[in-house]
Amino acid sequence: MNMSFSDYYVTHRTRKGNFLMQIDELIDWAPIEATIIQHYSPASDVTGR
Repeated sequence: MNMSFSDYYVTHRTRKGNFLMQIDELIDWAPIEATIIQHYSPASDVTGR
């Protein structure tokens, strides 16, 4: 997982950041991403419509 400076700062400075990091570790995002990718393709809609 790539983490930006702001991500690092938020996760280490707030309880909310730690909570969200724990949720991220618990949820298997692959099935959700597979469903979303079927309906959303940013390369096919350059205008953001």
